[in-house]
Amino acid sequence: LQSCVGPGISMLARKNGDRFILVMFGQEHAKMVKLAIKMRLAVEPGQIENPYSKDSLYITISCGMATVPITPEGFSEAEKIAEKCLLIAKAGGSNRVIQFDGRTGRYMDSEFNAVNTDTMSFEPMESMEFEQLNNSIKKLGLECSFMYSRDHQIIEFSKDAQELFEMPHKVSNPGIQKILEILPIIPADRGNLLTALQECISALKSSMELEVTMRFSNSERARVLIRMNCLYNERGNLSFAHGSMFKISNIFEISKHLDTIAMVNSITGLPNRKSFYQNMNDFMNAPFNEGHMVIMDIQDFKSINGMFGHNIGDSTIKKVGDILTRMTKQKAELYHYALDQFVLVFKGTNEKETIDFVERAEKFFLTAYAATAELTTSIRFNIGIIYYNDEMKHLDELMVNLDIALQKAKRNSNESFHLFNAADKDEYMQRINLEKNIFEAVQNNFRGFSLHYQPLYSTATNECVGAEALLRWSYAGKPVPPSVVIPILEHNGWIKQVGNWILETVCKQCAEWIDGGTQKNFYVHINLSVIQLDKQEFVDDILDMVQKYGLETHNIVLEITESVFVSERLF
Repeated sequence: LQSCVGPGISMLARKNGDRFILVMFGQEHAKMVKLAIKMRLAVEPGQIENPYSKDSLYITISCGMATVPITPEGFSEAEKIAEKCLLIAKAGGSNRVIQFDGRTGRYMDSEFNAVNTDTMSFEPMESMEFEQLNNSIKKLGLECSFMYSRDHQIIEFSKDAQELFEMPHKVSNPGIQKILEILPIIPADRGNLLTALQECISALKSSMELEVTMRFSNSERARVLIRMNCLYNERGNLSFAHGSMFKISNIFEISKHLDTIAMVNSITGLPNRKSFYQNMNDFMNAPFNEGHMVIMDIQDFKSINGMFGHNIGDSTIKKVGDILTRMTKQKAELYHYALDQFVLVFKGTNEKETIDFVERAEKFFLTAYAATAELTTSIRFNIGIIYYNDEMKHLDELMVNLDIALQKAKRNSNESFHLFNAADKDEYMQRINLEKNIFEAVQNNFRGFSLHYQPLYSTATNECVGAEALLRWSYAGKPVPPSVVIPILEHNGWIKQVGNWILETVCKQCAEWIDGGTQKNFYVHINLSVIQLDKQEFVDDILDMVQKYGLETHNIVLEITESVFVSERLF
């Protein structure tokens, strides 16, 4: 990502989890869209090595972006909008770019087509742990922020800075002397601040970290840590700066508090993923360890949030955590691994003991849970199980295999849990390679894709009156079942590209048949994916294509399958 952006005019950082945030200043909206597309395409199969396989990792990314005026409030608003854009991108299948146009208030794809968000439901981007960290900093840290914009010739201070130091909200045409007069710093420290500011302005340093003594609005004096990061334009002039001020005495309190809450989930109070990795890395390096690991994923938890609200969702998660805590007492270590996932570590148990526990837990949540919770419904899980021993030294690989078992349980409607075996890994790698090959086929002019036409006959006249277009894909000369290919296309968002190709291919073929003497009422059925319906211009695109090839609307029949109506996208 950094190689796409280049130095000097941006800030690129890992936000949390698998998300990165990029902030750029003074750039045109269209240029940012092109950059987002460039970054998305830059992350291609083959660029990142897999430590556990000779095959490279297969990575796709989704991008959400927003353009707003440069103000402290604007930053916060842009972050929220960009996060929603990312959610929209992921909701429509991965590997997409979604942008927000502040002038029209519309969400659009990378081709500036409006995207319909009314039928989409979203989970909150930030984990509760991240929100709790932010709230703790605000509560304990006494953090005040400020920003400087050369284009606007202003310095703006946050509300906290205004209250704690009696600072103005905005200062126009700020020079160094004016800044020194505004900041309530004792005279003995002003020389150090002056030197640090001059170094930043002259680009000798692009950041500043300085301890000074400041006077608070209550007349208290305390040591404050000032931090500032600077960005420069192509000519090397200071263009933008953003910084913060921390009360030194509170930094230690923050650190101690964050060390505590960073290891537990804020909803359930259970040890979280970070705690899991810390404990399990130590455990797996010890001799004579073996047992079973279980991951329990609440089925369709998104629907609970969507139907009843996030408060009920949080309450449900808390209740599930409390019940599992009682059930696993002195039997297993319990971790709240992700939003709707719990990991249980059984040490020294055999396969039968582990499966017996899983079945008891399933039975309880199916029968007794509703009577004890706010929801008059049962809770169902998808469950993955894996055996471990002291020969397994790579925790990451173990967790990958555990997730493979979980995904196998999700795909198999006949079993709610699955015990990992070596064949599962082979199957998983085959699927990853298949996705890679399909991606390359889509990018290379739909290589290997073809349409087969199944004739439709009139029972009255015994004449061929139409056909149904059936998508087929072959790789290395061998056909791959549509039941395998289409879910992959939908999951990764490539179904829209393939759908457009199908539409044009069908219209062209239908026109050739009619021009060749087939009756003008001849029609061709095209199957639709629910993802294709998310696009607001969907109807216009079809009408344009029909007109392009001189057809009538009755020549193309859109076949909407039952899966469209049961999809959560339409509710």
